[in-house]
Amino acid sequence: MTLHSKISIASVRFLLLLFCAGLILSGCMHAPALDDGVMLGKHLVEKEKDYDRAIQELEKIIARNPKASGLTWYWLGRARFHKGLYPQATEAFERSLVEGNVITGSISRVEKEGAYNFLGWSYYHSAEYQKAIQAFDNSIEWSRYTLGPKIHWSSLCGRGWSRYFTGDFQTALNDFNQALPLFPPNNTAMINFCHRGLAFVNLALSNDDAALASVDKAHASQNYDQNFDLALIYLVRGQKEKAFEHWGGAGSAGVLVEDYQEGGVAGAKIVEIESDGAAEAAGLTPGDIVKSMDGQLIAGARDFAARISGSVPGKSVRIDILRNGSPLQKTLTVGSAEARMAKQPLIAPVVKVRPITLASSAEPLPPQEELPPVQPDQPSVPETMSPPLATVLSMDAVSVIPQEVPAGESFQVRIDLYAENQKNPAPKITVTLHCAVSKDGKILKQFDPERFKVPNGEAETITKTIRAGKTRGDYAVGIRLELEGKKAERSVTFSIK
Repeated sequence: MTLHSKISIASVRFLLLLFCAGLILSGCMHAPALDDGVMLGKHLVEKEKDYDRAIQELEKIIARNPKASGLTWYWLGRARFHKGLYPQATEAFERSLVEGNVITGSISRVEKEGAYNFLGWSYYHSAEYQKAIQAFDNSIEWSRYTLGPKIHWSSLCGRGWSRYFTGDFQTALNDFNQALPLFPPNNTAMINFCHRGLAFVNLALSNDDAALASVDKAHASQNYDQNFDLALIYLVRGQKEKAFEHWGGAGSAGVLVEDYQEGGVAGAKIVEIESDGAAEAAGLTPGDIVKSMDGQLIAGARDFAARISGSVPGKSVRIDILRNGSPLQKTLTVGSAEARMAKQPLIAPVVKVRPITLASSAEPLPPQEELPPVQPDQPSVPETMSPPLATVLSMDAVSVIPQEVPAGESFQVRIDLYAENQKNPAPKITVTLHCAVSKDGKILKQFDPERFKVPNGEAETITKTIRAGKTRGDYAVGIRLELEGKKAERSVTFSIK
């Protein structure tokens, strides 16, 4: 080789080295600002749970750089998911799986498995069940590289529910059975969720005893109101008296109501009216305040629902209402709860294979095509699933930060909770917090009740700040949460140093 050739090769190598170094330096020059923004978004999602601000910050990054990293899109997807923006979350997770490179921030194997998992739940909540199944398949495949022999139980459960809603009952049954042994023991919400899936898959397969046993197991894993599930199961079995017993009665008004108390007026406020229902026929409209029924005052939503449910279908009742501040009187003919029960989305796949014959008709109820999605929580802890009826409240953990509090300093009490009001379609519901500090069993400080707006049907963390006293020793913080008559209580110890 000539000297000229050696010089030429050396020059090429030198130029290539400079080029690569330039790319690396260029990436390093731009990466810190991008990484800082992504880390802020991650912190806002994971720690602060400030999803609105996370979306704002991460969308700023994307506006500056449309080809933002996969990590940017991933955390934007997480923030959108927790806000219930499922189509937008789907877009973000899909972009997270294709955007980025080594310099600008590709997502890792763990994040890729998580992205497919969240993508599956996003599709599921949008009722795109076939796409959900494909995403869960991908998540399970990637989990083999990250979790060893344990397939991700969240994806298995999500795939099981997706297959249930597509009518693929046997494979759904296999998914639920495969998922159950993999659950973390403290994840009671997920165990409950899976047992309920088994209940309705078994119902569709005419394994009625197994369906009832699964409801019992769901109740044992998490103390939820199983009456809704039992009512639907007994309805499908043709045991209508038992179905009405668990439903709360045979009567129906075809409305969704919430508590109302303002300006000295109490009652039940109509939020939503079913088409062709008793309330619509009576001329009631959303926004009406029901004050009394047959001359008896209505205390709130539960009172109104109980009186209607306990009424015989066909009975006429007098309803006194306020509409835009003006008193009105309506006559409502109580409808039958049977038709409403049979149309519940939860049993729509079952009705396709086990049609229900209504008492008022000789024809079986036609299959319901519309299958509204079941709301999951973040994929690691999907929420308890059921259409509007029950109220669920649980407190998974209470912690004091720091555990040893300097005398006279402030500390935080963090409460991990799950709240769901299935009668209320609002995205957020109000939980009342009661808090007290005690020592040796004696209450030293009882704080005024506080109300917190929390997501309806999602795991959430709320924080209360307390200033410690100046007397050293061991203390306890007692927490009681209340929601629609449901209570959850826990206590945690801490020390003042």
